[in-house]
Parts: sequence; C-alpha cells; structure tokens
Amino acid sequence: MSLGYNRLCKAIIGLSVEELKNLAAEFSACYLIYRKKNRKDHERQMGAEQKGFIPSL
Repeated sequence: MSLGYNRLCKAIIGLSVEELKNLAAEFSACYLIYRKKNRKDHERQMGAEQKGFIPSL
C-alpha cells in the first residue's frame, strides 16, 4: 500500500490499513459465529411436502 492511502485511511477512520484489515477479519469471524448461533430452524408447514403418488393400475 502506498503511504498516501495509509495516511488517508488513518485521517478518515482513525485506523491504519493493517488495523482495518485485522478489524474486518475479526468482525467477519464474530459475525459468522453469531449467524450460526441465531439461525432459525426452517420447518415446512403442514401440507407443504410433496404429495404422495398413487400409481393407477
């Protein structure tokens, strides 16, 4: 990364590029754990399954 980009990043958000990358990686890991813990079980409603097939003789 160029020095100008690092300085701009530090001026706008107060973090260097490396600190921002580390923060993004940590946030991603925490978000994935949160999604796994708070995932709702999807259940089909009554009658939502495939209808049985009765072959005609």
